[in-house]
Amino acid sequence: MAVTTLTVLLLRHQDEREVDRSIMAYSRERGLLRFRARGTKRSMSKLAGSLEPLTEATVTFADGRYGEVVTGAMTHERWLGLRTDLFGLAGAQWLAELVERITKPDHHSPEVYDQLRAAWSRLASNQSSALGRRWLELDRVAYGLLQHEGFVPAIDDCPICGRSLVGAETSYRPNVGFIHQEEFRPNDVRLDQSVIDVVRSGVPDDVGRETFRAFHALVESIILHVIDRPLRSTAVLRQIVRDLA
Repeated sequence: MAVTTLTVLLLRHQDEREVDRSIMAYSRERGLLRFRARGTKRSMSKLAGSLEPLTEATVTFADGRYGEVVTGAMTHERWLGLRTDLFGLAGAQWLAELVERITKPDHHSPEVYDQLRAAWSRLASNQSSALGRRWLELDRVAYGLLQHEGFVPAIDDCPICGRSLVGAETSYRPNVGFIHQEEFRPNDVRLDQSVIDVVRSGVPDDVGRETFRAFHALVESIILHVIDRPLRSTAVLRQIVRDLA
């Protein structure tokens, strides 16, 4: 029986059978993982406390009849700040869901692991920052993850006419990419120069409200194109922002 030990970020779990849970996790070595934790729904389970979502843990698992089964786990980081902050918790869940939807099993990607881990740490510790700045941070991380996984198109030449986009008014169209604004259609995302600067040079720590809204619309449009539907956590995140604003 093959036994494997990995340090993972625990994304979520779901009930399976009467007393078991199915765990989704992400590791540097193998990317997206799914394994079974037997008996973790029981109140006396020794494993349950070490397999909570939105934590980092070292997990040992072995091959079973229906997939890999957890045999041991030890938590390294719980990010307790997430448990006392509604936006931080919802934001961490949103990023976890994004990683689950855009990455693949057995795909080596330590960069995704490090980006997600760093984002959870910032969400847990930056509770005093303004909501807009914290949401910008989520969009910045999401854009970086999408870019790393190859879902952000190049912003060099317009795929419709072939002309350069440098210095040109630009829009984003799902299924096509970044295009000249003269090709704009109702469902496209119009991008002003400040957003283009963000896309080309990286997201700064703070931007104006209109730039944030346009960049946020761009990120949501790319996500919708990639996974065909909004992330489940999006509605929760928006409601929390409305309640806290």
